Amino acid sequence: MSNAENWYEVIEHKNYLFIIRERLDEVDPRFLTIYTNMYLILGTQKALLVDTGCGLFTLKPIIDNLIGNREL
Repeated sequence: MSNAENWYEVIEHKNYLFIIRERLDEVDPRFLTIYTNMYLILGTQKALLVDTGCGLFTLKPIIDNLIGNREL
């Protein structure tokens, strides 16, 4: 995988809750888990991101697209 758009998988669990996943086995096959999950919770004015992942690719464009004009 070569860019942030292809690296992250975004799942809309509810209209205010997104799960953003990274494939840990793509980073190193020795990891015992396949995915790392990040959670984005949208409020009316603000958004909360829980966890920031592995950091291999920038997450900001993905988050900005999901939160719209909310403050992170």
